[in-house]
Amino acid sequence: MRWAGDPLLEKVIRSQMWYIQQSFAGWAHFPEHAAKEMNHTLVRDLLLHFHSSDFNVHSSSFYLMLSFADDWMPHVQEAFGFGLLGLLDLLLLSPKEHWGRKKFILMVLESISPSLGSAQRQRWVDVLTRLLKQEDAREKQEVIISNIEIFYSADKDPRSTFPEADARLEEIQRSRSTTEAVRKSLFSMRFPLGQP
Repeated sequence: MRWAGDPLLEKVIRSQMWYIQQSFAGWAHFPEHAAKEMNHTLVRDLLLHFHSSDFNVHSSSFYLMLSFADDWMPHVQEAFGFGLLGLLDLLLLSPKEHWGRKKFILMVLESISPSLGSAQRQRWVDVLTRLLKQEDAREKQEVIISNIEIFYSADKDPRSTFPEADARLEEIQRSRSTTEAVRKSLFSMRFPLGQP
């Protein structure tokens, strides 16, 4: 990596990378319990940057999250899950705006979903189905459905586990405004292998 002959810049970047590595399962220099406070600060700072109105700050935090999400320790993934869920919930207040930010969140969700607890999974499915109801473009709906499917496919009986969300999905599936392609996607997710 080139530092343009600037030793201070090199020191700052190396320090920041070391700081981020303390959230990685295989790279941390401290026991998990000792790194938790540092990890909490990292999560808070990255989520604040992601919420920034400055595009460069926002997109940089997203690329950091997306690049490292697979490597984070489970408790760090879970903390990001809570934070990103809160941000997505806020973005639901502006249905036709911020699709780019919503999509960024969904991209990170795929990496962190295995570390989420059952209560957080419930909340994610609820928010995702509300988002699906808001978006009417088929491409956006397909992206959202693929994220809901992460939770449905990981559960033995998702229609019982997520009853309110599933009722919402059925309503969308039966709606006249829903395209045939989206109907098929919802049906195959809710009834895998044609199960009743």
